[in-house]
Parts: sequence; structure tokens; C-alpha cells
Amino acid sequence: MKFIRLIWFLATIMLLAACSDEAPTPTITAPAGEEPVPAATTPESTPAATAAADAAATATSRPTATPSPSPAPPAPTISIADQPLATDGLLIVERVITLAPGWVVVYTDEDGAPSEILGFTPVSTGESNDVTVEIDPYLATPQLHLLLHADEGQPKEFEFPGLDDPFRDDQGPVSTTFTVEIDVLVPELNVADQEVDTEGQVVINRVVSDGPGWIAIHADQAGEPGPIIGQTPLMAGENQGVVVSFNWREATPQLHAVLYTDDGEMGIFEAPNPDRPVLVSGIPVRVAFGVTLPPDVFVLNQPIVNDQVVIERVLVNGPAWLTIFTDVDGQPNLIIGQSLLESGVNTGIVVPVDGSAATPILHVVLYEDNEPIGEYNFPGNDQAIRYQGRLQTYSFRTDAGNYLITNDQPFSADNSVLVPLVVNEIPAWVVVQAEEDGAPGAVLGWTWIPAGVHRGIVIELDPDQVTDTLYVALIQDAGVEQEFEYPDGLDIPLQRNRAPIVAPFLILPAEETANE
Repeated sequence: MKFIRLIWFLATIMLLAACSDEAPTPTITAPAGEEPVPAATTPESTPAATAAADAAATATSRPTATPSPSPAPPAPTISIADQPLATDGLLIVERVITLAPGWVVVYTDEDGAPSEILGFTPVSTGESNDVTVEIDPYLATPQLHLLLHADEGQPKEFEFPGLDDPFRDDQGPVSTTFTVEIDVLVPELNVADQEVDTEGQVVINRVVSDGPGWIAIHADQAGEPGPIIGQTPLMAGENQGVVVSFNWREATPQLHAVLYTDDGEMGIFEAPNPDRPVLVSGIPVRVAFGVTLPPDVFVLNQPIVNDQVVIERVLVNGPAWLTIFTDVDGQPNLIIGQSLLESGVNTGIVVPVDGSAATPILHVVLYEDNEPIGEYNFPGNDQAIRYQGRLQTYSFRTDAGNYLITNDQPFSADNSVLVPLVVNEIPAWVVVQAEEDGAPGAVLGWTWIPAGVHRGIVIELDPDQVTDTLYVALIQDAGVEQEFEYPDGLDIPLQRNRAPIVAPFLILPAEETANE
């Protein structure tokens, strides 16, 4: 039985092996006289299939491609050469590489380390060459530091200390050092306290200017330079013993000397523009100094109105008393009024006086204000102020009558003219008239004034009637008070020496005014 099973197993295996062999290609026998036709072949046996199979059998395997690694980005870098530093403060940074927008920043040196920032400029991502940085040349040290900062905050706004910190690498902040040959003339000004005489000059001990310039003298205004009262030109370089003439009557006991450029027309002082104060590290080059000035009083002849007189201007070197004396034989006699003055220039001082005791001539004398301060003490501690050992007396008349002063001027944009000064003993009208045949004609405008001393009187006019020459007249308010009744009424011209008080003035062309 086992033998039969073994015979069956072997037969089965032989049958399977026979089926796996390729079957021979069948042939068809052709009739007599014709070529035999081979049987159709299967697709696997075609020449193309055979060639493909041979190619596949003989093809060499290709290895799988491996991508090359990306090159490492360049490290942030700054490089700068040693170079000269001139007054313009410009430095050239040769090469900058940064992976993000940033700043090139120049620092001073202190003990080998960066200290104060002198200047900075932005740089874009990537490489930049010949980058210009402007620094303050007057603060530069012979060795400087260059650092590369990030621009992490508001773009193009340098915020350090703040968000724009220096870029760092393995060694610390991205930085380098370099040296500069400083070729900068530092502006300088030296002046001492001094006494000024009536020639009105001060001496500047030493001035250093990095180019042609000006030294100007300013009056003091609350501790700061006020109006310019004098100036003189300077040469580039060092100037010693520079004399500056100025209007001493407009001066103050403290003056300011200020160094200016000469940026406009050479030799023509054009402050504040284009000639500007010279700055060192953003601070004007200037010096405050004290002067002892000649005491001075400017007073107009005037009537006594409402028991008071007005003194136009007084210059004193310290607190003082202005005292009004009556006259006897041309000399001061009795005190009829006084007023306390501040140190410096005092203007428009109203002095109460005893009008009943006044004389046709009155005298002004200045006195020191000594202890007790602010209390009039004469005779006593308050002694008369003397100049060069002499007592100074200033006199004026109270019987000068009525008068006025005019100035040539342009016609203003608000259709008005200005009468600088009128002194009148009684209420009056200030009247402006057109010219007709060389004499006062049509009335163009008027204003009423009480008795007294009046300055800067503005009168509005009809622009269509303005002539090249105008006249100002004083008209007495003789009719109804403050009711204009001229020329057809009771208001009549005031006279002086039996002639009407009239003064002409010219209306200047606009271009002539601009040139002035």
C-alpha cells in the first residue's frame, strides 16, 4: 500500500515538471507547392519583448542620490581702516555683513572699552561696502570702537539703550577697534569781565574759529542771549584781542559773546540765518561776562501831567534810585519825586512828582540803593552814582509845549501808519492828512489822546486816498470832548511858535523796506 502511494507521489511531481517546460512552437504543413507558415507566436516570444527582457536582465542598478548640505551663512562682520578725522566728522566703514537690518555704531574709548556713542547709521541685510558714518568730531578719542547693532525695534529708528542691542557671536558683541588722526580745530571763546566806556567797546581775549566767522555781543535777557547789539568778523583759526564795538546804551550789566559762522555772503552778518551760532557737541559756543557800563538817562522834554513824568530809558549797573530835583540857577535843588530801578536797562519809568513845586527845568540824578535795600535813604547810605569820579545830572524842560515826531515808513498790511511820539499838554487829536499841492489836504484818519507823553500811536487810513507824502497834525479837542470836529467844527490845530504843529513823512515802497 505504501509502495503504491509513493508511485503516485512521484508521478504527480513528474507531471508538474513537464507542464512547466516551454511547449514547442507548432508548425502547419502547407499543401504541395506552397511554403509552410509558422504558427502565431505569443506576445512573450516577440523580438521586442525578448530585447526588453534582455535589457532588464543586463541593466546595472543606479544608487539613490543624496542631497548636498547647504553652505553655512556668513557670520556678521564689520571692518574699518585707521583714517583721519576732519571737522565734517565723516568716517568710512569698509565692509559690513549682517543677516538682518542693523546699525553701525561708533563709540569713544575709555580704558580700552566702548564708552559714549558718537554716531550711527543704518545698514541693510547682506553685505555693504564703504558705509559712511557721521560722528561728533569734537568728542572723538584717538581710539574708537565700531559695533554692529540689531534693528529690532521701530525700523530705521535707533533705540539703544532699548531693543537695538549689539549683535553677538561666540566671542561677544560683533565689534572692532580703529584709530583716527584727529585734524579738528575746536572752536573756543574766552572773555573776561571788564569796564566799558562811552566808546562802547569790549575786548574778547581769544577766539578760535574753524572757519571765517563772527563774534556777536548780545544783551542779556533773563540769563540768556537777547538782542544783538554789536558784532565783528573773525578769521579762521586763532584770533586774539578781538575788539567789538556795540551800542552801549542798549547794553545790560551782563552780556553774552556768541561765536557765529559766516555761511551766507562773505563779510555780511546775516544772523540768525544763514549765519548761525557755532555748535560744539550741540551746544552753542558762547560766554556770559559782566561789564560796568556808563550810567545813562534818556528823558524827553515834557509837561507834568497828573503829577508824574515819564523817563524813556535808564541804564544802571545795579539797583538804584532815580530822583527828580527842581532847579535853582541850573543846579539840582529840592527832591520832588523818586522811583526804584532794577539793575540793567529800565524803560518807560513813570515817576510821581509834586507838580505844584515843579520848575520849568527839572534834573534827574541817580543814587545807589544800599542798605536797607528798596528803601530810599538819602541823605544816608544811598549815595549818588558817579562816573569816572563825576556826578551825572540829566535835565529836561517841563514848559516845552506840544510836539510830535514822525518816521518814514511803509504802509502796513492792516492799512495803518505809526506815529512814534506825541507830547501834548492838553487832550488832542492826532490827525493824518494826504498831500495836496505840497501841503496837508484831505483828512485820512485820526485818534484821540489825553494830555501826556504817547508812543507808537497807530492810525488806520483809507488806502485809496494814501499819497506818497503824508502829514501828521495835532488838533486841540476844543469842542465836545472826544468828538472829532475838524475841520468843520470847534476842534482847531495846536500851535507852536504861532504855527500849526505838523510833521510830514514818506510812505516807502515795499521793495525798499524789504532791502532795509
